[in-house]
Amino acid sequence: MFENIQAVFFTLLLCAHICKLQAEQSPILTKHINGTLFFTWTTNSMFLLLQRDSIPAKDWIRLNSTEYAVNDFLLWNSIDITVRVSTDPNDDIHLLYNVVPKEEKKEGESVILSWSIPYFPKSGGYTIFHMEKRIADFRRIIEFSSGNTSKTDRSKYRYISQSDNSTNISFEIKNISLEDAGYYTSGPSTGEVVNGYYLIVVGNPSTPNITGIFNVPVGDTCKPTCSSTSTSSPDYYNKLVKLSYKWFVNGTDVQNSDRDMRFSERCRNMSFTVTKNHRYNQYSCEAIEKNLVSKRSDPVQINALYEPGILSINPKPTLKNGKLTVKEGETIGPYSCSADCNPACEIKWIYKDIGDNVYDATSKGHQLSIQMVNRSISLLQCIAIYVDETKDRKNHNISLDVQYLDNPVVSVNDKNGALNHPVEIKEAEKLRLSCYVNGNPVPDITFKKEDGDSRILQSTSGEWLNYATSAKCSDIGTYKCRGESTGFNNTEKMFGINVTYVPQVPRNFTGYSYASGYINLTWVSGFDGGKVQHFILSVKDQFRWQEVANLSDPGQGRVVHYESGRLNAGQKYWYQLKSCNIINCSKKSPEITITAKAEPRLSVLLDKTFVIGASSAVVILILTIVFVLIILKRKTALNRQDNQQDGAEIADQPDVVLYAAVDKSAFQKNQNKADVVAEAVPEKKDETDTLYAVVEKKTTTEANPSAIKKESEQKNKSKKERQEGATAAEATGASGTSRNVNQDGLIYIDVDFAKKHENPDKNEKPKIHEWLLNGADWRPNADGKCKFQSLSNWTPEPLFLLMNIAYM
Repeated sequence: MFENIQAVFFTLLLCAHICKLQAEQSPILTKHINGTLFFTWTTNSMFLLLQRDSIPAKDWIRLNSTEYAVNDFLLWNSIDITVRVSTDPNDDIHLLYNVVPKEEKKEGESVILSWSIPYFPKSGGYTIFHMEKRIADFRRIIEFSSGNTSKTDRSKYRYISQSDNSTNISFEIKNISLEDAGYYTSGPSTGEVVNGYYLIVVGNPSTPNITGIFNVPVGDTCKPTCSSTSTSSPDYYNKLVKLSYKWFVNGTDVQNSDRDMRFSERCRNMSFTVTKNHRYNQYSCEAIEKNLVSKRSDPVQINALYEPGILSINPKPTLKNGKLTVKEGETIGPYSCSADCNPACEIKWIYKDIGDNVYDATSKGHQLSIQMVNRSISLLQCIAIYVDETKDRKNHNISLDVQYLDNPVVSVNDKNGALNHPVEIKEAEKLRLSCYVNGNPVPDITFKKEDGDSRILQSTSGEWLNYATSAKCSDIGTYKCRGESTGFNNTEKMFGINVTYVPQVPRNFTGYSYASGYINLTWVSGFDGGKVQHFILSVKDQFRWQEVANLSDPGQGRVVHYESGRLNAGQKYWYQLKSCNIINCSKKSPEITITAKAEPRLSVLLDKTFVIGASSAVVILILTIVFVLIILKRKTALNRQDNQQDGAEIADQPDVVLYAAVDKSAFQKNQNKADVVAEAVPEKKDETDTLYAVVEKKTTTEANPSAIKKESEQKNKSKKERQEGATAAEATGASGTSRNVNQDGLIYIDVDFAKKHENPDKNEKPKIHEWLLNGADWRPNADGKCKFQSLSNWTPEPLFLLMNIAYM
């Protein structure tokens, strides 16, 4: 036993020495990660030649890289690689790589793994690692500390090197399981591992599964497949394993029989021609890996099928040009389908769409229910299934001609248009209108502009209608695309177009200097081009132009104001203005030149101060006069109101005819007659007679004349006493009882004309203008009395008397 271990150590040392020499002599480096071996070099290659074990390489591999990966290196003992880096074969680089040692064991067995290391550290720790699946999954299984083993599961691992610090690493793994498979290596840390060993744990393949089509028509070929997987570990190894298979018919190995059967490589697939008798056979298989045999699969049975006879549909559809014509949304059916099959066929109804996709139709066994048709249905199909539901062997088709007419789909410059959301386009840009109307039969399409200059733009027969022009202002409006087809109502789609363009140049751009060093500019906003605009104001002094303001737009036709800051007094300034929106800017307005006002002289300021003071004094005087007039007017209004109240007391007496008696005896010395302004007064033969103004108050009740007389006499008594001093000196010839009541109860009022006009013209005649009683007209009668003339629609009001007597 000890001699065998020494032989193994010697072999490992020799391999390590050879690998070291190879690494020193060849510029090709190697590393292996998760079952993949990587070869790397420094110069880009042109070609590569790879030989595994003693199998000759087939041909050079074209490769422009500095790396090459071999995924199945664990299946080989050595790999010979030659890299051609130039056209000269003498420049080829070469490496013979002996694969890392590997050991294959079954579950439950034990194994001894050994390899050599360059040195064993005298201080610090040293660890044997187990890398399971990924390169980062290092698991510590044996740890050394100062030459002594520690942290070792002795029931699982046994370290068997002669000394704990030997450079020949050797240990035993007991009772191997699938979890023990992987790569074993050692080193002071995971970043300093050197050399190692692969442990492969092989197991029986999984129980196979037979797949394929087992419902096969007589005369067809049946190709069952036996599938299994390797259970060996690690995972990256079992993916490389290729299993072999063995087939059984009714429990008998048919691999070497004379039956009419054919097998693929490693017998994974079997094929044979189906006959009626095959339906009685049972087929099974086994999988094999390195003499390890899986359990036998479950048996399968081939079902030989007979083709059905002719299918028939009742009632027979009425076809036109081989198709059943129907409008979308209408219904068809029911139909019944029957077929002669052996074994008995399953009858199924399906329908296909225009994309040849298959869907189940609503049916009850062989009978198709009433179906509502849409355009996606291209045909109905009755199927007699005798293999499986994935293959339709016998069928009877009813092709459909589904007619329809869709609403138009429009686009404006590749944008959908809607009436409430017009599509905007810049002026002079390309305007592309497209309309798509899907229909069967092919529809007629018309493009029309609705408002403004209403016109038909274009029409055609087909699914697409395209119209292109250069956008202009007249293109703004609503458009309509209409689809027409025989047997359908017309379909329409409306959309709007809004043409936007550069804004207008601002109008009436003017300015002036209103104070020393200050300038005021104004202009009128124009059309904004369909987008929000703003104004850019530029100024130039003696040196250069520069933008001084960016002003918002108050709206088309509105006046915009700009006031400058303080400028140099007496200096000229040039201004330009333009309007801009997101599309572009307008042309610049004509330049205007303004000279900023200079500082005023002191004498001018003094004159202005004087003018302002004088103006203030005049204003104060005017306000004072107005105030006095207002007070006088209010007093006059109060007096008039008192007089109106006195007259109102008399007006309360109903159904009384009143007279106003005018005594003119004091003024008859002058023989001239009076001029009547409103209406002439007739002459009286008796110049001493009295004028009367008669007032008739019409009411429904009788008044007591004596009561009115007494009241009038009482009110006039006080007035008469006040006038006695003035009238006593006058020789009027009037009776002392001028206020009397006649037999009709009329009251006489004496009017004394003692006061003469200040006009020096003694021959001037008095003019009686007009007498008003409660707004009614008093005019002279034939007897010289002022008779009350009733106005239309007059109602009794408080009594008051207005006498307007003037001397002209």
